[in-house]
Amino acid sequence: MLIKLAFRNILRQKRRSILTIATISAGFAFGSISIGIQTGSFNQMIDTFTRAYLGHIQIHNEGYLEEPTLYNVIRGYEIIGDELDGFDFIEGWAPRLYFAGLVSVDEKSDAVSIVGIDPKLENQTTHFDGKIVEGTTFSSAPNEVILGKGLMDALDAKIGDELVLVVQSADGSMGNDLYRIVGKVDVGNEASNRMSVYMQLDEAQEIMVMNGQIHEIAIIIGKISRLNRYYEIISAKLQGTGISLVTWRAVNPNFAEMVDTKKGAFFIIQFVIMLIVAVGVLNTVLMSVLERTREFGVLKALGTRPPVIFRLIIVESAIMSVFGMIFGSIFGTAINLPMAHWGIKTPHSYDIGGILFDTMKSEVTVQTLTMPAIIVLFTALFVSIFPAIRAARTVPAKSLRFH
Repeated sequence: MLIKLAFRNILRQKRRSILTIATISAGFAFGSISIGIQTGSFNQMIDTFTRAYLGHIQIHNEGYLEEPTLYNVIRGYEIIGDELDGFDFIEGWAPRLYFAGLVSVDEKSDAVSIVGIDPKLENQTTHFDGKIVEGTTFSSAPNEVILGKGLMDALDAKIGDELVLVVQSADGSMGNDLYRIVGKVDVGNEASNRMSVYMQLDEAQEIMVMNGQIHEIAIIIGKISRLNRYYEIISAKLQGTGISLVTWRAVNPNFAEMVDTKKGAFFIIQFVIMLIVAVGVLNTVLMSVLERTREFGVLKALGTRPPVIFRLIIVESAIMSVFGMIFGSIFGTAINLPMAHWGIKTPHSYDIGGILFDTMKSEVTVQTLTMPAIIVLFTALFVSIFPAIRAARTVPAKSLRFH
């Protein structure tokens, strides 16, 4: 009976009801879009940063992250690779070997960080070939290296120049060899560009006397939003192998902290948005109650109890909130979907963690609908309490004289 009466009241005052539903709908859509942009932007930021080189998940030997020594290695990594190939959500995995050395080109020399990579697997995982800005990638010829663009400039090196590499091998002996520079790479990180020399993994293992050994496996998954779930699946599969599995957060805690700080700032913005919505709904609902003062006076004069009037206002607000959320979800999703696909070009590129971004993308998830729904419904019902109490306490004699 109460619901039926509430529907009649809503339909009787169409203009007022449309205004209230439109306010709630706009608030829901605004909240949904802001959450979608926040979620999409952060996931895009993390995905771009991790896909550039870091990887979504990394595998090391136990204790390597805490103490990254030359001898803390993974042996027999091909077996782990076979296990990883069995997961359809893994887009690629890449083994790496790290060591330090001294390079010289003509009269110039510098201390560098050498990275041994498998060109095919690295390209499948981080699209390494696409980062080469000059020259070519590795060919089938031996003794080829690719330099970071900053290091290339520091050494005044050119494509085709010969590079002398000197290292201390794992067995304590001095290793050295002559290589040809075939490419210049920009991995999007200034420090890496300035310090890194990339060479083929088998040649790196040979000069370091570390056959079959690596320090790291970087993994790229299909959807960054499902990272925690995929991490648990891989961990369960590789449990008991003596290796350590970590997400990008553990590998680069500074970037993770920066992301969390920015999320906190966005939360404050969302709170302000929801506060504006709450004020708008409060104003609309309160005005609708004031307009119906005479009506509530008649109900009280006819013997309607205050609790019934109170519940009637709450039910009306709940019904209009539901309709507002339905229209708001349609409107919000209609805007979020194109933004998720194409994104919004920013006027200027912005640098985060050494990676340049020029597009903001939204994302349509369960969160972009459920969170605004909870906030809007709670807000609408909460702000309806004061007008409902006011209506329930209406004095019939005064209300009937109200115009």
